[in-house]
Amino acid sequence: MRPESSNLSILITDIQGYTNTSVKYSRQEMIDLIRRHNRLLKPVIEFYGGNIVKTMGDAFLCTFKSATDAVMCSIVIQLIMHEYNSNEKEEEKKLKVRIVVNTGDVTLEENDIYGDAVNIAARMEGIDCFPGETIGISESTYLLMNRNEIKAERIGPKELKGLPEPIVVYKVPLDEQKLDKIPSRLFELVEKAVNLETTDNDTLKENIEKSLKGTKIPHTDAEISKKKELNTMGRYISSFGLFLGIGLGFLLDDILSFTLIGMGLASLINYIMNFSLHKNNNTIMVGMMFLGGGIYNFIDDELVAGLLIGMGLGFLLMFIQKYKNIKK
Repeated sequence: MRPESSNLSILITDIQGYTNTSVKYSRQEMIDLIRRHNRLLKPVIEFYGGNIVKTMGDAFLCTFKSATDAVMCSIVIQLIMHEYNSNEKEEEKKLKVRIVVNTGDVTLEENDIYGDAVNIAARMEGIDCFPGETIGISESTYLLMNRNEIKAERIGPKELKGLPEPIVVYKVPLDEQKLDKIPSRLFELVEKAVNLETTDNDTLKENIEKSLKGTKIPHTDAEISKKKELNTMGRYISSFGLFLGIGLGFLLDDILSFTLIGMGLASLINYIMNFSLHKNNNTIMVGMMFLGGGIYNFIDDELVAGLLIGMGLGFLLMFIQKYKNIKK
């Protein structure tokens, strides 16, 4: 059977100074440190769609289908680590994590990965320009990631052991990212996982997703793609409502009324089905105004009255929705 190959982003993490720290602490203390490290990193990796292929003591080897998600995950991890370290009094117990990302073809076999892309990522860990608390990426990752969301600084070509040609690498500075701080709610959720003997990762992931609502943390590529599809569906519904209304208007000799009715129904369908990137109260208001205006204009040539009645009903629906949210 031919091995499966894929183009993936390889993310590798490790703790700077782990060997020296292990000499100073007991075996149990080191186990606790690694558990804390794992519980901080795993929920973030899973949230951004990463697959943890293996753990190697103080290190993770992960794969991502999206270069953008891999680098964004790295940024969030480092922000969490920075917050964690600022609250850790003992210097030796601080987790100075180094993260490197490379993108390329890999071979998948028996729950493991092989290939030059993995080897390059592993060699990048040893470069002096990527100490603990930094993020290093290869040129292949840089070219594939969304550079509107993430800023990176070119370091230049670096000779890597065992590779015939230099690899161009980049640094991802935390202080220049659009996302420059981690929401306290997110860190509190991850911190709970650190202090638990057992962690329900599914519940934690769900809570993290809820905590990200309303923050500046960009959505993952998969979420952005899904929202674009929903937005496209919303435009289809709006076009359907418009043309249906105009068509009925021609048949019944009242283009204005039925155009308004069609647009009003389309707005309400978009809101109810969430076929929009901007689901808000304005969608209800516009839908009810068009619907009310169209119906009353058709029945009794009272366009203004219909618009006002529709607006009033729109406010009523907004009140009901707000009341339900408060009751929850």
